Amino acid sequence: MVIANNFGFEEWCYENNLISNSIGVTSLLSAASTSIFLWGWGTGLFTFIIVLMTVGSIIIILQPLRLLNYLSLVTGLLIFLLFQYLFS
Repeated sequence: MVIANNFGFEEWCYENNLISNSIGVTSLLSAASTSIFLWGWGTGLFTFIIVLMTVGSIIIILQPLRLLNYLSLVTGLLIFLLFQYLFS
């Protein structure tokens, strides 16, 4: 199977299926448990599901347009961190 690489780690994830699935599940469980710890069971789980659906939808919309690359991801992360620092 030929994979069109955009970031370069997709091929590694395809070749190391068990490790990449373990990393993904661990990341999701960590994010969900952090959200539940911060806001409680109901609100934390609801917030986690909403954020997960939003990020997934943005990736599905932007990836076919080739708008996701390292520069845009780093820029977005820096903007989010700047807003968090300024408004917290």
